[in-house]
Amino acid sequence: MELTYNTVANEIAYELSSEDFDLLEEELGETYPNAASSAANYSNFDRRETNDAYWSNDMILEAINVILNDAFDGVEGQRYNVSYDIYDGSAGTESMTVEFNGNSYVPVGGASYELDNADYALARTELADTYPGPANNLSYNSFNIDEGSSNYWSEEMIVEALNIILGENFTDVTEGSQFEVSYTIYNGSNTAPESLSLIFEDGEFVINNEPTPISTIETTVMYAYTGSSWNMPLSLSTEDYAEMGQSYPNFDDESEAFYNIGIYLDNLYTYPPNGSSAVVSYQFYDGSTNTRYSLFTLQDGEWIGVPRVIETTLQFAKTDGIWVPDNTISYFLTGSDYSTVAEALVDQYPDPVSSMARYSNFDRRNGNAAYWSDDMIIEAMRIVLNSIDPDAEVGQQYDITYDVYNGSNVTETISLIKNEAGEWVINE
Repeated sequence: MELTYNTVANEIAYELSSEDFDLLEEELGETYPNAASSAANYSNFDRRETNDAYWSNDMILEAINVILNDAFDGVEGQRYNVSYDIYDGSAGTESMTVEFNGNSYVPVGGASYELDNADYALARTELADTYPGPANNLSYNSFNIDEGSSNYWSEEMIVEALNIILGENFTDVTEGSQFEVSYTIYNGSNTAPESLSLIFEDGEFVINNEPTPISTIETTVMYAYTGSSWNMPLSLSTEDYAEMGQSYPNFDDESEAFYNIGIYLDNLYTYPPNGSSAVVSYQFYDGSTNTRYSLFTLQDGEWIGVPRVIETTLQFAKTDGIWVPDNTISYFLTGSDYSTVAEALVDQYPDPVSSMARYSNFDRRNGNAAYWSDDMIIEAMRIVLNSIDPDAEVGQQYDITYDVYNGSNVTETISLIKNEAGEWVINE
């Protein structure tokens, strides 16, 4: 049985080393001679746009592809947070999150950018006439979000400031470029880190309301039933074929394959009981190379092989300690789903719905006018499921992940199942 399953891809942190920068000179020296030479000499990317050694965002992405292709075997869906040293007049670091799409590493969620003192000073100067009080308050290197203050920065004002800052630092951005921008806020009593996900559309940076999808990796493994249990088959290595006298790591005659594998099993197991079974995976050439699976049974001291291949694909879940077939669908709310909920519940929950429609998340701060309770969340998810899967059968299960704001931008997941009454209820 071939078992295929998805797992959430843990993000791998990768920091570029001096050896990585040396590799770039070897691989990209002809394409970017000055930039690649500088990177190898100083182990950083020169980010000064007027310098001959300048590295643009697209060039850095190309470099990351060279390095990760050398360091890893590409696994579709795997994400990497790549950090690297830069020089923009002073030493610093940047990072970029990328995901392997099956062919190359592409950006996810945009490049990370953290405001520094010079950025706050730039916004202070550029917005001094438009917002004199708030702009002058940027001398504290933070945005004052205390609504009762005369120095208050609304989200729209902050985005305006970030447009100035990113426009100054990144002049080569293209349509659809994304940035995860980190900055400091002041709420009237203390400071705290904050971030916004921005996307470049129609010549300006706007809030990116489309959530970054969860990254999953599809894994396929083969299991064989040997009479009493499911086990992964034994797989022959290149060395095994060589020891069997094969010129190539495969067989082209089934009788010869069974004879050699029988000897292999005889050497592998010491005094196995009569009737023992083993499934062996081996390569067979019949004009092209393919994988075959055969069941071998010990009969009167001799391993007898019988071709037996049964292929199927199932999804499993562990219930009460036992793996059983599972039909759970993992689903991440999209921008259109929030719109669907808004249309259905705007009259019932005007403040929460207004907040949700604006930020594409559910406010989970208890006591806030825009607060979404657990029951309200369930009501919203029922609306979404009835919209995306109106004909779902009884017993269909969904794990729904959605964006929330509880003082920070995070996610929550709720599990629902369709009961015999045709209603979506909590899947206990």
